[in-house]
Amino acid sequence: MKDDNSSWVDTLAAILLPLVVILVCALPEIIHKRTFGMYGATPRTGDAAVRSGLSLIGLAVLFHAWYMPAYRRLPLLRWFLIILGGLAFLGLGIVWDLWTLLCSG
Repeated sequence: MKDDNSSWVDTLAAILLPLVVILVCALPEIIHKRTFGMYGATPRTGDAAVRSGLSLIGLAVLFHAWYMPAYRRLPLLRWFLIILGGLAFLGLGIVWDLWTLLCSG
């Protein structure tokens, strides 16, 4: 069984890391519609940047739900958030494409 210090570390990691990813990476990409050009790659702009930001939010929700110790006592909520985060990480780009197609035409 884990000790109390490990539980606090898991809780802090499950809260702080997703929060940093959302505030530093995802929201600026969604708001400015431009990604960082890392490792010599050209930055994505427009809808590609929004899809990237929404995918990062899904990844943050997935990480949060997986590592948050409080959710282990509520398995239905935990798995709901894991599935929601996974679907957002993998499929939100398709939903965004459909939304922009419906709104533009």
